[in-house]
Amino acid sequence: MHIRFTSSIHELHSLGDVIPRNKLVRKILSVLPGSWESKVNAITEAKDLQILTMDKLVDNLNTYEMKIKKDSERREPKKEKNLALKAKSSDLSDEDSDMAYLTKRFQRMVQRNGGIPKRGSSSKARNNDLCHRCGNPGHFIKDCPLVKQEQYKQNPNKAAKRNLGPDK
Repeated sequence: MHIRFTSSIHELHSLGDVIPRNKLVRKILSVLPGSWESKVNAITEAKDLQILTMDKLVDNLNTYEMKIKKDSERREPKKEKNLALKAKSSDLSDEDSDMAYLTKRFQRMVQRNGGIPKRGSSSKARNNDLCHRCGNPGHFIKDCPLVKQEQYKQNPNKAAKRNLGPDK
């Protein structure tokens, strides 16, 4: 930053624009980030900006920057270096073959069990899938063989008419 700033100042000076030293110092102090505000305040209060040279200012700021880095290194615990080893191609093929084996086993299991069951369904009959008359699964009261037997015993003609489908 100091080199670019100095080269820009020299170019302006060669064009005939002379900038006072205190204005240059103030410009550098104004472009520093907000985290450096305490240092900027200390420099402006403690030093006379009329006689402060650019080199002294830059040296002062470099010293402060090194101090900040040391403090941050002290505060942060040292991270362990993790060593990563390169994997051999044979290791990758072993993992791929293991994955292929597991995939085949899973597909066979799904085929044997008739697919993957949907969420909320189970292979067991629920209470609402049971006949409320006889308690057996697979049919409802309307189709219950016990009800049909009773209807046939009571009135064989009426039961026969009920079992016929509607005329279309």
